[in-house]
Amino acid sequence: MIEAMTEGGFRHRGQLFCPSDALEGDPVVLRYLRHFPKEIVPLEPETEYHVGSVMFTTSPRHLHQVETYGFRFGDRLGWVTDSAYYDGIAEQHKADVMVIHTVLMDCRAELPHLCLADAERIIREAKPRLAILTHYGMTVWRAHPWEIAADLTQRIGTEVKAARDGMSIEL
Repeated sequence: MIEAMTEGGFRHRGQLFCPSDALEGDPVVLRYLRHFPKEIVPLEPETEYHVGSVMFTTSPRHLHQVETYGFRFGDRLGWVTDSAYYDGIAEQHKADVMVIHTVLMDCRAELPHLCLADAERIIREAKPRLAILTHYGMTVWRAHPWEIAADLTQRIGTEVKAARDGMSIEL
């Protein structure tokens, strides 16, 4: 993504927002890429950020092996990234449209990722207009996310969609 944003580093532009541990130790953001964007902004919990006229806030730190945060773009879009379920997660990301990383079909205490039951609980608690499941693990993929989304829509009455390549939505 950094190389695409900067045309292989030939156009130094854009901002990269990432957790600080993506820059430390065994880094996610490789060292040779770090001078490509105009700015790298380490994320902090419960903080407001601006990119031009777009404003977003981070959630408290998620429960995960590495530093992760969710995002809210006002009341329009909430993004629940990698995390185990915890009390308050639905409210912290509540928005008209919610994107939810749903890695596991069945919950596994040793894996700090959301499972289908967690995603359903978040949707029931937050009551978004639209929920989008994404970031599937293989068990979710093999169960056909589009069928899972249709079943959730039917059972809970909230529109649920399965993310797919090239998908776009109108906020």
